[in-house]
Amino acid sequence: MQKTNTAEDRFFTMLSCAETYLAYKNADDDDREDMSEDDMDKVIAYATYLARLNQLSLQDTGEGL
Repeated sequence: MQKTNTAEDRFFTMLSCAETYLAYKNADDDDREDMSEDDMDKVIAYATYLARLNQLSLQDTGEGL
């Protein structure tokens, strides 16, 4: 994944990560094995983002997402 600097760039990068994450989540095992390393980086980035949002929600409200 390439580094981005502007808020707009980061938004569209995260959107791309979300799309790849959903494709991974809905894929069967054979399709998951066919995903590229870049796709897996996006899946990991988005899963990390979701975990961080959940952590912040727990800290703020005491309830997760």
